[in-house]
Amino acid sequence: FSHAELKDYREKVKYIFQDPARSLNPRMNIYQVLTTGLRWSAHWPGKQTAREQAAAILEETGLSADDLYRRPAEFSGGQRQRISIARALIMQPEVLICDEVVSALDVSIQGQILNLLQDLREKRKLSYLFITHDLKIACYFCDRIGVMYRGCLMEEADAADLYKTAAHPYTQLLFESAQSFGTKTSGEVKTNIEELSGCPFAHRCPRATERCSKQMPPLADISKTDRPHLIRCFEAAE
Repeated sequence: FSHAELKDYREKVKYIFQDPARSLNPRMNIYQVLTTGLRWSAHWPGKQTAREQAAAILEETGLSADDLYRRPAEFSGGQRQRISIARALIMQPEVLICDEVVSALDVSIQGQILNLLQDLREKRKLSYLFITHDLKIACYFCDRIGVMYRGCLMEEADAADLYKTAAHPYTQLLFESAQSFGTKTSGEVKTNIEELSGCPFAHRCPRATERCSKQMPPLADISKTDRPHLIRCFEAAE
């Protein structure tokens, strides 16, 4: 990216952090939190208009314009995450990267934040890159899911397809673990990169063969429709 391209990219793609308490400057009021990025962009509209935009964004995310001059410590965890979402939205992005945005919240609040994000997606025509360890939430929220293990894409499919016909042993394990709390998987998690010449899940996979530990499986499309279902597994792809 050139400097100009990078600046344009940063305005179109925004990031929402896992822990809202740590991602909000405690010394700033909410007006300052929301408008700092806007002030340094090429689209600073002036203080009065910026205040009006910040108030409108707060109301759109379920808070009040009266909250503009309060500080982050005065809000609950769910409210802070709404502020984080508002901070991202004020730049009018096209893509939001949501990194475990509900994992630090109570279950009752998680649903509210997910519903808010869904409403915003429809209203603003947003795209999300949704990062989560919870496959059930991913299947509920996402259109398409990629399952990764040790930085390697193991399976990718439409959410409904993955939920019904998960094919990779690791994906199946994740679904089983979600249904059976406390489930343990045998095998050693390798940490030395030199030991990972084959499939990174081979040392824990109940269906692994000698080939799996020596050779990295390629991504194969096992779909029987026009929608790709990609899997990185010798056994499941055959």
